[in-house]
Amino acid sequence: RGKVHDLDLVLRDVITRHFDRPIDTPRIGWGRASSGKNGRKRSIQLGVYDREEALIRIHRALDREWVPAFYVGFIVYHELLHHLIPPIERAGRLDVHTPEFRRLERKYHYYAEAVAFERANLNRLLAR
Repeated sequence: RGKVHDLDLVLRDVITRHFDRPIDTPRIGWGRASSGKNGRKRSIQLGVYDREEALIRIHRALDREWVPAFYVGFIVYHELLHHLIPPIERAGRLDVHTPEFRRLERKYHYYAEAVAFERANLNRLLAR
């Protein structure tokens, strides 16, 4: 549980809304605190899935009051898809965002809103 968002509740909500069958549920938690480096970042990894540990980690930058629950849910949903859809090897490289993955990602119930929120607020998230 974060200061604002409870990831266990978000994960349960995502599963309830998007899956009509029981699924193998991964563990979920907030990522470790940043190393304290100062300066503006150019990119940010908002979520990560560790296949070996069956663990989703969400960046602490999302645990803020101005970040809506639907957006945190979108990042959780994206990482949950990594849990459910294994990467495919193509031309010697692993493709983790296959066409099937992208098709399912667009089925997120607030997909358009989440994409719009990210576009509008990415700089604010990077300013962490």
